[in-house]
Amino acid sequence: MRRIYHVARADFLQRVRSRRLLVVLAIVALFGYLVNVGQIELAYQIENGDAVTNVHGANTSAFVGLKAGMTGSMVLLFGGFYLMKGTLERDRVHDVDQLVACSTITDRTYLLGKWMSNIGLGVVILTTLGVATVINHAVHGVGPTELLTLVGPIIVLALPLSALVGAVALLFETVDRLSGTLGNIAYFFLAGFALAGLQSAEGHTPSELPLWVKSIDIMGHLAVYSLTADALHTVVPDASGVLPSFGALNGDEQMFHYSGRTWPLWIYVQRTGLFLPAIGTVLVATIPFTRRSSSTDSEGSGWLSRLGSLVPAVSQSNEVTEKTAETPTVDSMSLTRVEDRTNWSFWRLVAAEIRLAVRGHRWWWYVCAVALVVAPIGVLVRPGTSSTSVELVRGVLLPLAFI
Repeated sequence: MRRIYHVARADFLQRVRSRRLLVVLAIVALFGYLVNVGQIELAYQIENGDAVTNVHGANTSAFVGLKAGMTGSMVLLFGGFYLMKGTLERDRVHDVDQLVACSTITDRTYLLGKWMSNIGLGVVILTTLGVATVINHAVHGVGPTELLTLVGPIIVLALPLSALVGAVALLFETVDRLSGTLGNIAYFFLAGFALAGLQSAEGHTPSELPLWVKSIDIMGHLAVYSLTADALHTVVPDASGVLPSFGALNGDEQMFHYSGRTWPLWIYVQRTGLFLPAIGTVLVATIPFTRRSSSTDSEGSGWLSRLGSLVPAVSQSNEVTEKTAETPTVDSMSLTRVEDRTNWSFWRLVAAEIRLAVRGHRWWWYVCAVALVVAPIGVLVRPGTSSTSVELVRGVLLPLAFI
């Protein structure tokens, strides 16, 4: 435990020194504001012909707390993976992995420490969301600002998800094929697939929900449904079996009042149970995990390197000698002298940074990147674009292009 703690502490301190984290926390704080002013809504969408009515709760502490908990789950499920990923790569870039490789620490202890660091990052994100939610409710909310009622759902609904997402991010880093763009895209579809099981709960009242359906409630939709269904039925009695929707919702609005109730025991059990697959995922990550430096990653992967390992050591030493002889000395190297400093241009700097950012990928990466940028534009500017095409662009192509 002491070794796990120090691995987690060192990695966590490195993360919180990042300026990028400040930008992330500012965006999360903005979410805390949007939850209170109704830009991010948690509502039941009741369809009546072509019209859709969003039935949502008044912004009491109890209801805003549920919205904040769902917001934390959404941020961690769809954004936490990309924020947590890179903890192993950072060690390889700075050659910290070489220090770890020559120490007595085990792979399991090392990865568990990295996993704890991912959870720590999730706690920082959720703490920022909680503080922003409390402050904004005091300004924009309805009724008294109750601290535990506002922050409790964030802890119960979102914190266990940070453990699961952090474990998946760690596993993807240990698998070479999933450590790059392919892994980013694969996780996006995996997160969407994890929410597909909620369709099995449609048409059931909270008391009729099967146990297996409750167990796969990733974000907490069914927990919110169980807590607010009675308050919804006081306003819309025939809304039985309609699950809550979350996000920026359009349509007519209707309101119900939810002042809180005792949480069922199964919610605590189900959310705590997310730690079990998270721990299992970290242990599975120890199988493909290898301690190697950044140079080994780029030059020693694939079947060609394994085939090359069969070559006698004498021939390898000869190759090393030849390469060393061909390497130019420092004295023979020079840079072009800068004679005129007035040619500097901001846009030349931007172009140079873009070239540095996108170089070094396989040919198919560039083809896919161009296709994902051009395809949404082509679909939307085409005359007579159908609503199905627009939904395809919004739901699939644009998220992939952003990734």
